[in-house]
Amino acid sequence: MGLSHQKHKGQNYAQVVFYFFLLFDIKHDPKDGLFVRDTGSMLQENFSALSFDEWLETINTYEDENCTVDFLGPDHAAIMQESGKNLIVHFENHQDINANWRGGRPLGWQLASEAGWSSLSLVSRERSWFRDPYVYAYFDRLIDDGILDNFENVVFYGKDAAAYSAAAYSVSAPMCRVLLISPQATLDPERAGWDKRFVKQRRQDFTSRFGYAPDMLASAEAATIIYDPKVPEEAMHVSLFHADNTKIYRMPFLSGHIEKIFLSQNLFKDVILRINDGENATKGFVDLLRRRRKYVNYYRILLSTTDSMRRPYLSKLVCRAALKVFRKPRFRKRLSELETL
Repeated sequence: MGLSHQKHKGQNYAQVVFYFFLLFDIKHDPKDGLFVRDTGSMLQENFSALSFDEWLETINTYEDENCTVDFLGPDHAAIMQESGKNLIVHFENHQDINANWRGGRPLGWQLASEAGWSSLSLVSRERSWFRDPYVYAYFDRLIDDGILDNFENVVFYGKDAAAYSAAAYSVSAPMCRVLLISPQATLDPERAGWDKRFVKQRRQDFTSRFGYAPDMLASAEAATIIYDPKVPEEAMHVSLFHADNTKIYRMPFLSGHIEKIFLSQNLFKDVILRINDGENATKGFVDLLRRRRKYVNYYRILLSTTDSMRRPYLSKLVCRAALKVFRKPRFRKRLSELETL
């Protein structure tokens, strides 16, 4: 099936209108910073502006933090921080971690700080699907030594390319729980040749060990996937994750912003804890996702969409809803322009 297909304009219009009903009666609830509190010296340091190698060497000097750094070849590393009976295993690239607002700290450290968990951070030099023999060997060692079995609960997490990795390597911890944001199932051109976004990366081997992500989720207790159905490639990949243990949530118009919403609204801990608590705890999970209404880029994306559709009435609704939450000149200016039409 091709990626491009005709959509009925009336259906598109109805879908957009539906999301406007979610915009009203919103009260602004400002939050203080993304990293709510730090509990250890390593968590208080700012590691941004360091190169990947400098960053790893610096973290490796903290001997009193129950922190172990394993160098997995030239482009990957694993950082285990033991501080609780529950474990989050997450995959990230150094560029994201090195953003100024992150302070050079992996997301798993935030959860460890807030909830008393242990964290295992799989980190790559650049964006990576972690298709590396050194990474295979590391997870083989975790399996052979039963290291992940020492934790009461294990949650795997990743977004985009890292979501593929989180799904693929979750097989190393049977009965774990998994949270994936906009995952790829594979980049094997025989199975996903329709995805033209990562042509260079398709040269990697996605057919051998830990290869096809949907199959690797078979031993998980439960998997939760969040994605933007308006992005055809995302929708195609998610359609390949159809096991009974997988729940799928749709967040239209927010591709690339889903994790940012969790972080900007201090929801990362809540989402992970809900996933960890099991299927019954997903009650109210959609309510957490509705917090996108307090994320300014949500309104910007909607306004861009309605403007491109040439729907001035809907654009007015977006601007008015946004101005209830944010004092942004862009929305006020655009509303004035629309009211003069």
